Amino acid sequence: MKSLRHIYIILFTLTILSCEESLKFPPVSLGIVPTVEVNTAQQVFDLNNRPTTAVQFTLNYNNFGGALSPDTIFIHVASGAAINTTLNFANAQLLKYYVSFPADVSVSLAEVCQKLGLNINTVTNNRSFELFFTVKTQDGTIYREGTNVSPGVVSSIHLGYYRYRFFAGCKTGIEEGYYHATISGNNPMKITAEKEVKIATQTVVLEGANAYLNFMRDIVSITDITAGFYPQSGLNPTLISNQPVGIRDACGTLSLFNNALLTLPSPNPQVTFTITGGGWDPATKTLTVKWTDATNNISETTTFVKVRDL
Repeated sequence: MKSLRHIYIILFTLTILSCEESLKFPPVSLGIVPTVEVNTAQQVFDLNNRPTTAVQFTLNYNNFGGALSPDTIFIHVASGAAINTTLNFANAQLLKYYVSFPADVSVSLAEVCQKLGLNINTVTNNRSFELFFTVKTQDGTIYREGTNVSPGVVSSIHLGYYRYRFFAGCKTGIEEGYYHATISGNNPMKITAEKEVKIATQTVVLEGANAYLNFMRDIVSITDITAGFYPQSGLNPTLISNQPVGIRDACGTLSLFNNALLTLPSPNPQVTFTITGGGWDPATKTLTVKWTDATNNISETTTFVKVRDL
């Protein structure tokens, strides 16, 4: 019986790929949605460990409007060269399938590269890998984004995912915590400053049509990049002490993600910064960020030394 089941699954998969018009569509009053619970310790394809790196998640489902349950959930994969590359099911290749739930899923960089014909050694930072999920229920009905899912299911993005995007990159080593921040005094006023600030990792989720995107966890927020410089500077009395920023650590190269992330209170006015260098030293738990404020002709270096966990 088990071998017959596998033969049926293979034949069903061929049907999906070559003859979608013959599929049995569901009533619009019923819905079933795959759910993805990501292992946060393995949510990035680590480019420092290409041969063995993998992302991991638990695959399950939610249903509504009836007692639907999946017979099989198929996982397809597509890839794009950038975080925001537009991808769709037509670009995807069948990767694997599961018949019991919840299922612990591991997807390696090696297997997706093999499936998509990519050279694993040329995969670059921020390359996207999107997983598409197709649910076949016990009665043979197919549920997949864009094919036969009722509007109620499509709009219920928080119930689950018909697609989920992962990225290649390097997981940041910058630790969350409270840091003692100091500036070097290289500014024209020769002002030095020090202050305790908070650094935290960020999850950025897009809304609307792109709500299925989950950004790589290589972003940290810093509650004040300047260590309280501006109130002492005399440059502009409206510039407050806290000047928060988001920093992206792209495999050791620091850049500004947003001047202020939505998860931090945004000062008004806020200084426009440019990140020009820096790095993380895991031995001393020290983050160094070089930054400029072109409007006020400021070039500075802030050193953050961790003092305690959050």
